[in-house]
Amino acid sequence: MKSILDHIQPDRNFGLDLMRSLAILLVLGAHSFHIVARHVSPTLAHIFLPDGVDLFFVLSGFLVGSIWIKNVDRGEANLATFFSFYKRRWFRTVPSYWIIIFVLAVGRIVLSKGKLDFPWPYFLFLQNLVASEWDPYFFYPEAWSLSVEEWFYVIMPFSSLLLFNARFSKKNALLIFAITVILIPLMLRLNLYPQSDFTTLDDFHRHVRRIVIYRLDAIGWGVLGAWISYYLPSLWLSFKKRYLGWLTLFIIISIFVQPSPLQIPILATLYFTILSALLMLLLPKIETISISNKQLKKTITTISVLSYSLYLLNRTPIYQTIYFPFRKYTDNSLILAVVSYVSFYLLCGVAAYLFYRLVEKPLTDLRARF
Repeated sequence: MKSILDHIQPDRNFGLDLMRSLAILLVLGAHSFHIVARHVSPTLAHIFLPDGVDLFFVLSGFLVGSIWIKNVDRGEANLATFFSFYKRRWFRTVPSYWIIIFVLAVGRIVLSKGKLDFPWPYFLFLQNLVASEWDPYFFYPEAWSLSVEEWFYVIMPFSSLLLFNARFSKKNALLIFAITVILIPLMLRLNLYPQSDFTTLDDFHRHVRRIVIYRLDAIGWGVLGAWISYYLPSLWLSFKKRYLGWLTLFIIISIFVQPSPLQIPILATLYFTILSALLMLLLPKIETISISNKQLKKTITTISVLSYSLYLLNRTPIYQTIYFPFRKYTDNSLILAVVSYVSFYLLCGVAAYLFYRLVEKPLTDLRARF
């Protein structure tokens, strides 16, 4: 097969590619674990693994925040800048997503013989904006995280332009935005929990973890990192010297704050803030990671490039459609479970490669024509 890296710029940051690859592998691991769950000891099942979505949020905020900050600081801060920014972001993510949910929606309606409605909220990213997502766990639940990102990348340029018009300097306006978008979701979570009656992890996932207004701060931490990197490079580099401390804290918090009903008070309030802040503090070190092994570097970069296609395809189109119906067989056969587990990753890889080549890349390239 032709390498997907043929058109990729050689100056890609390997450390950030590594972080993105790790994030998507953690997501795949979380979704595929159900295939072998019945054959894994409870001790092994509860080994600490960070949530890949948290890594994605902070990394995405840092990368796209850096682009926005540079665009604003080096050019005119006006609506033209806004539309140029959002056009590039939109062509990168939305058309591919729409194709996936359109196919799933048609299949859903056909299989139900017209009894199920067309899931239009998903097309506008409204399914989880302020309340529990419509029809969760059945249509396309993984879209909650993309919804968080898409709303953030509308809010960021729009809020920045409002602050510019309020006579704030570009530098101060961007900082005010980053701090505000970090604090508001935190305050909303702190206000929500005392008024709620969350007793299960399902409550936590439905009403906090997957809701846009409660999760924007994770991406905000990435934008704050981009701001510090751009305007205060010496402070940014100083974070790198303490990376072992940040990493130790990250691991300790992740180990002791495990997803369980007893941990809901911290999970629903401060957990995302602390973890996102630590991930941001680790970015200066992650940026400098490099390896000499060319094959390993190529593999990691390929996974990074395919990460969005993997994200779109792995859960509902592949796991839920192909593997979930056979759970009763994999639950009762270790050999079948292992074969299914391995085949899941192979199928995801092949499907993501084809989707990237035939859909994602051509659609992304269209932005150059507009």
